[in-house]
Amino acid sequence: MDLYQLDCFRMVARIEHISNAAVILHITQPALSKIISRVEDYAGAPLFDRVKGKIRLNEAGTAFLATLDDMFDVLQKGKKEVVEISTRTTNQIRLAASSDSILFMLAETFFSEHPEVRIHYSVLDREHIREAFLRNALDFALTTYPVQEKGVEWERLGEEEIVMLVGKASPFYDRKTISFAELRGVEVMCENNGGDLRNAVNKCYEAAGVAPNIVLESTTGSVMGFKHGLNRAVSFAPIHRFMQMCQAHSSMSPGLQVHGLRLTGPRCTWVSGIAHRPVHLMNPATEDFYYMAKDYFERLHLEMLQFGQNYFGS
Repeated sequence: MDLYQLDCFRMVARIEHISNAAVILHITQPALSKIISRVEDYAGAPLFDRVKGKIRLNEAGTAFLATLDDMFDVLQKGKKEVVEISTRTTNQIRLAASSDSILFMLAETFFSEHPEVRIHYSVLDREHIREAFLRNALDFALTTYPVQEKGVEWERLGEEEIVMLVGKASPFYDRKTISFAELRGVEVMCENNGGDLRNAVNKCYEAAGVAPNIVLESTTGSVMGFKHGLNRAVSFAPIHRFMQMCQAHSSMSPGLQVHGLRLTGPRCTWVSGIAHRPVHLMNPATEDFYYMAKDYFERLHLEMLQFGQNYFGS
């Protein structure tokens, strides 16, 4: 008697119909009938009552089915534990983000300091991040929304401001703040609908009763790299990206030709967090990465707060 035959019995016992069960199991009805006979021989008693060509699970069959269900549950738990142990003993870290993000920069730093580690990084939408966690194919995900799945923990990292970017030729270049109401009709470059940044900005436009005038859309996330386009249209970026732009150009001449404005009416922000497996299920490499990420993001949010105060003056 093997597990396949016992699992075939479980299917027949649940639907109490040989022909329908055979279709589901992708075998012939005669083959399935032989399997059921073998299972009954193994159990030592008839497990079905057969009346006028129909079958009904009897008392012995009900008890046997309950025992098999318990056995298969234990086997499934054992398989899951084997996968978790195997995952913990490898040096692979699987990362994802719901938008192009600083998680990749952090992974690059960790990678350079841990030559034994292999890192796989992806930008995935909400449903694919959820599905990857369900398949145990993901260790960490940086998201702007809580991930609520069994066996996954989501920790808030902090709230991040989103700023508007303009070029030197923009009429808004000398401003420090701007309200969404003032953006009526103003041309906008942004990512396509469905992205985290676009969703956050769209909500603010909607709250202000203004429709964005989109003239350029991109599937690659932020379009802040189109610096010449910022002389015609405005764009949006999380403040950490703008801060990194300013830091990268601080020693260059003629310097950064992009200016950031604080958005008001309403203030535009998103909340970032990191989703992960429980710490006790992490292998040593993922555990090291987890604590490094926590420390990094704590320092980054303090740095962003200080940058915002220095840049905008409050």
